[in-house]
Amino acid sequence: MRKIAIVFEPLGLQALSQQPLLRLTRGAVTPVDPFGGQLTQLIPSLFASATAEEWVNDLDSFFLTLTKPLTYPVLSSLIQQTTQVIDGQPLHQIASQYQLSRRHMGRLFQYYLGCSPETYRQIARFRYVLQLATQLGTRQTFTELAYQTGHADQAHWNKQCRKWTGYTPSTLLTVGTQLGQQNLFWRLIEDHTII
Repeated sequence: MRKIAIVFEPLGLQALSQQPLLRLTRGAVTPVDPFGGQLTQLIPSLFASATAEEWVNDLDSFFLTLTKPLTYPVLSSLIQQTTQVIDGQPLHQIASQYQLSRRHMGRLFQYYLGCSPETYRQIARFRYVLQLATQLGTRQTFTELAYQTGHADQAHWNKQCRKWTGYTPSTLLTVGTQLGQQNLFWRLIEDHTII
């Protein structure tokens, strides 16, 4: 069985549709086509392609035809500021820097990303620790990584890891797999069919 997973940058999926993220991703655990059936029509020819390079080219062409300008262009910069884990500004300062109230910033994040700015920053911090922990040649302990990335202590990092993945950090690094060069870390489950 062939499977393709597409991972979008923040706001990447919204550049293809004017719908809010929560409407686009509702039921995303099951196959979903938020593009009015166009992706479903592409799938047979996509899987008929022989190489991953052909898949990428076909998908790039498909998504480029759907790309629309973002209706709130300052949001990309706002998100980038929020993901600054090391020496990042408090969220209320980021909001005022963009002449937004903290409440309005929260509504923007909820609409476009489906979570609060605080949750988004927690996810960014979690991903950053995971990125550091999986780098080749890393000799830092989880305690050192936790402090380096703004966690109160290793217990705080452990709690965040269990919250986002259901695993302790050491277990996650055992069962997870780093994919490519894009800082993607997934648990891959083999598809077994019982006859």
